[in-house]
Amino acid sequence: QQILKWQSLPERIVLVRHGESEGNLDRNIYTTKGDAHLELTPTGLRQAMEAGRRLKDVVGDDNIFVVVSPFERTQQTLLGLYRGGFPQDQVQLVDVSSQIREQEFGNFQHIGAHELARAEEAIVGRFYYRRPNAESSADVFDRVSAFWDDLIGNVLPSQTSAEPHEKTDTCLVVTHGLALRLI
Repeated sequence: QQILKWQSLPERIVLVRHGESEGNLDRNIYTTKGDAHLELTPTGLRQAMEAGRRLKDVVGDDNIFVVVSPFERTQQTLLGLYRGGFPQDQVQLVDVSSQIREQEFGNFQHIGAHELARAEEAIVGRFYYRRPNAESSADVFDRVSAFWDDLIGNVLPSQTSAEPHEKTDTCLVVTHGLALRLI
C-alpha cells in the first residue's frame, strides 16, 4: 500500500518562500500590524514575478497542485508568480493550509521584545523557546510535520490517482522560511 502511494506522488514538489515583506524591512511594523496582514514590498513582488518566470520553464506543461499559507504575503507571492508567467491555467487546485503559516510570535510585538526574546532564547534553546502567547519552533515543527504527512500520505496520492491526463505532475508549496526549513 505504501509503495503504491509513493509511486503515485507527483514528479516534483517545488518549495517557495514568500518574497520580501514589510516585516523584513521594518521589525517595528509588528507593533501596529498583525503578522498575517503583512504585505510584500515592491522588491518582494519583483522577486515573486522573477520566480514565476523561472518556474515556468521548470514545470513545462505539467498539471499543478498548489498549497499556500493563508498569510497575505504568501497569497501575494502566488499572484506574483502568476504575473511572472507561472502557468495559472495548468493549476488544477489551490489549497490554502493554515498548517504552513508563519510561526506565531504573539498578536503584536512591542519594541524591544525581539531583543529580550533572543536573550531568553539563548538560555532555553532556540527550538524550544516559546514567547508569551506564541509558538516555539517545536510547535511549528509539529504542525508542519502533520501537514507534510497528510500531503504525502493522503492528499497528493488522491490528486495523482485521477485520469492520466489530469494527473498532478508538480506540487507547488508557497510558505514561510521556518516552515520550509522544517519540511
